[in-house]
Amino acid sequence: MAAVSCVYGAAGDEAPTLNVVTTFPDNPFSLVQNGRANRVVLSITNPPSADRALLLEEITGAFLNPKKLDGQRGRVLRNMTATKVKSVPITNVGGQPLQVPFDFYSEFKPQSLDVEFFLKVMDQGNSKRYTLPVYRGSVVIEEPKPSWFDPQLLSVYALMALVAAGIAYLVYETYIATYFRANKPLKQRVVKPQPKPTSSTDSQEWLPEQTRKPRKAASKRK
Repeated sequence: MAAVSCVYGAAGDEAPTLNVVTTFPDNPFSLVQNGRANRVVLSITNPPSADRALLLEEITGAFLNPKKLDGQRGRVLRNMTATKVKSVPITNVGGQPLQVPFDFYSEFKPQSLDVEFFLKVMDQGNSKRYTLPVYRGSVVIEEPKPSWFDPQLLSVYALMALVAAGIAYLVYETYIATYFRANKPLKQRVVKPQPKPTSSTDSQEWLPEQTRKPRKAASKRK
């Protein structure tokens, strides 16, 4: 965990002074990954000797070109998106400093850059607002490590699977299914033989002799 303890104040006799410790949680080398939220935690203490009631309203920052000096053109590469805070009093809670997280994002090529963070506070005594620089240091920009379960990669895999399935179906319908339909043997119609009608005489052959009907004798010609 990288930590910087400092006491900063803005220009001007009336500007308040704060004790601020800036840390990169679980990030001892101050690595900044592109496309992901990178967090710092600001531990803020309002010195009792200052005797000023301050409200925290906003946290912001900027990426700086380490090859340029302050005031030179191109020194500020990009301002960070500010995080609004709902007028939080800067007071010690149970003897502990006020801890406020700040997430920022990077979209630079892998390289070393400088960063700085600012607090925007309001003095309740005179209702004036101040922008206080609280941290300046170096970070290392890097690309995130690829993961098989990355949502963007999963969407790409799903799209590729749909395209492959569509191509396979088209090939099947164009070549394979057409071939089998063209070479499918025709079904021959099978005609079942109909049973021949039997005469009444034949139908009595299986009956016992005593139950058979007597046959009529042929009439003699006169």
